Amino acid sequence: MQRHMIFTMVWLLTSCFGSKQGEISRREPGKSQTDQPAKVPEPQEADLENEGSELEFSGEDYFEGQVVAAFNQCKRCHAGPKIPVERDRGPTTIFNYQAMLTLLDQNTLLPMLRGEINERPHPSNDPCLAGLNSSPCKEVAFWWDIEYGEIAEKENQRPAGSQGNIVDISRDGVITGWAINPSSINDTVDVNLYINNALVQTIPANQDIFDNDNPGAHGFQMTLANTYRNGQSFNLSARVVIDGDELELAGSPQDFAALPKQAAGRTYFDTNVEPLVVANCGCHGRALSYDYSWDRLANPLTTQGGGATDNRFYDKAAGQVQHAGGNACSGNQTCDQIVAWWQIEFGG
Repeated sequence: MQRHMIFTMVWLLTSCFGSKQGEISRREPGKSQTDQPAKVPEPQEADLENEGSELEFSGEDYFEGQVVAAFNQCKRCHAGPKIPVERDRGPTTIFNYQAMLTLLDQNTLLPMLRGEINERPHPSNDPCLAGLNSSPCKEVAFWWDIEYGEIAEKENQRPAGSQGNIVDISRDGVITGWAINPSSINDTVDVNLYINNALVQTIPANQDIFDNDNPGAHGFQMTLANTYRNGQSFNLSARVVIDGDELELAGSPQDFAALPKQAAGRTYFDTNVEPLVVANCGCHGRALSYDYSWDRLANPLTTQGGGATDNRFYDKAAGQVQHAGGNACSGNQTCDQIVAWWQIEFGG
């Protein structure tokens, strides 16, 4: 039997309580009481004739008024013609209350949106990168509260937000990510970093970087010690600490290999390589970034088959891979300088 719970709201004078007509006073997941509440369809005039009269808004009202509006961002795939055309068009049942209520009741709607259900993968990117703070996951979670929030047997099934993600482990061993406590979004949490199952560092997630627009600063970034930047393969596990428990972040665990940058290499690049590339490659008539160029010089790493004339930076300059500028090394010393730079960075 379909569970359907009615939310009852008492409409009082705005001057007394400061609430606006057509708003739910209950908090959204991850929102403070001072944040803007979700809006539902405006009440009819007859409902407002008497001060203190009760209005009833159902989960279906909220779905039609808020969830459908949030799902409108999905029309590229769920309303034809779909682009890209090589994929089948997504079902338009995402705009149907009964169809979505079935998935909500089965606790599969949010996992499907996030692409977490392997047997029915979501072909699009995760639309809820910031967990329950991103639309449409925010609206779906609030809708769940309306339908099931006061049903005791559903208490442990309430949707939970993402705890964070490992965004990148660069070739020079810089780990970047973000972590939050979905139940207390403004808290700063710690992240335990394990390499080959050994704890190497605990770092607070308190930087205002790469945190998918979560409220507050929840990013973290750390350069690994040279012990783990020798070109060999290691396994990283990043776990956020919430209420004493360790929870694995998305993108973790993962294998990585890294090498450090050399100060002498940066100087050589700035003095010798960058001026030649800019002068001989018409498409690069502006300063080149050392970090951007180093990442291509190090691809692949020496331990993975890379060499002075076998790396992405050299291959592009020499026209050995698709390069709009063709061979930029003909009749000049550009490639010779790239080889010399590679030797400084990796040859020693």
